[in-house]
Amino acid sequence: MKTHFALIMAGMLLIASCADNTEKKTSSAEWKEMIHSSTSDDWETIGDVAFESADNTLTITGGNEDGWLFYNQTFGDFALEADFLVDGENTSGIAFRYPASRKGNPAYSGYKVVIDHNLDQQNPLGSVYNVARAKSLKGTNINDWNKIGIETRGDHLKVMINDTLVTEVHDRRSNEGLIGFLVQKSGSVQFRNIRVRTLDASGNDGPQLEDYMRSNDAQTWKPMIEPDNLDNWSQVGEASWKIKDGVIHGYSNEKGGFLVHKDEYQNFYLKFRFKIAHEHNSGIFIRHTPEDVDEVTTDNAIECNIYDHDGFLHEFSTGAIVPFARAWSKMIDFEEWNDMEIFAFEDHICMYVNGRKSSEAHLPPAFNKKGNICIQGGIQVFNSNLPSAIYIRDMYVKSFD
Repeated sequence: MKTHFALIMAGMLLIASCADNTEKKTSSAEWKEMIHSSTSDDWETIGDVAFESADNTLTITGGNEDGWLFYNQTFGDFALEADFLVDGENTSGIAFRYPASRKGNPAYSGYKVVIDHNLDQQNPLGSVYNVARAKSLKGTNINDWNKIGIETRGDHLKVMINDTLVTEVHDRRSNEGLIGFLVQKSGSVQFRNIRVRTLDASGNDGPQLEDYMRSNDAQTWKPMIEPDNLDNWSQVGEASWKIKDGVIHGYSNEKGGFLVHKDEYQNFYLKFRFKIAHEHNSGIFIRHTPEDVDEVTTDNAIECNIYDHDGFLHEFSTGAIVPFARAWSKMIDFEEWNDMEIFAFEDHICMYVNGRKSSEAHLPPAFNKKGNICIQGGIQVFNSNLPSAIYIRDMYVKSFD
């Protein structure tokens, strides 16, 4: 047991120190203006692309196919800032960590941040294409300049739109490469005030959070659902709860409510199966403040959502960490059993739905605490406040406290 405990502590201290380094490392270089301090020889085109620079503004025009304009310098850990102007008919994007070999599509061999004003899609403005989905920013004016920021520290990738964090994820597809700008076929895009600086290495060479927690066999799984009773749970609100053959059935009635587990967890790996109908509303609230026995809200707990409405336009669909990280749309099968995993360590929360990472975020200090795990029976807030039903089974938790 002592050996197992030492291994657990060593692993979790490694994750903690990596996270700490990720946040505290400062820049090792000053900002570099990518237009002022470069010449045409510093840029390379891929595809049918023309470009010109004037007054610190880079104008890129596409020809008979989509194309890229790449800056001829590789970056690993860096921060990038720029203003962009793309009219509503065109799309663009910024590639980063695209391998110097120039092989493959930059969106897949490296990363691409999407610049597209159409909100009704899987990868809206600010998304790291097919890696992490951006939160919805409905207030951006497509006819004006907007600001984008990208920051990479090890596997920690962040995207800001108009100084608001919209995307955050840990991913290890590529650790260094070129920065480039996309122009659509027959379209045009402008970037101005483009500047970049290299950042000190993050030191994040340990396992990713979910990989460590999944593979750790020193900690044992604890069932949270008894086969035929809810003795370990208490009820908050007006929802009704039943259990049969190890399956919890919650029904919101008119005002909804929660089922709150008696145990408290801060650092844990939770997995379970759920079944829900379209438009019905539920979720798992974690780290609920135990002293708040009469209510569960997003002020005293972290909401891991189970709710789908309005397709791609739903701001926080199933698998989202509300209001911190948006999930992919249409991740579940309605009226069928689905899998959900929630990983929590210190400020870092990560969710998977049916085997795919759905959302990830580093949360404010107020949420870095021990608390209860709660099941929501919520009303359909986007559908005339109708009642909802939720089914939960095979719920297990592995504690890393």
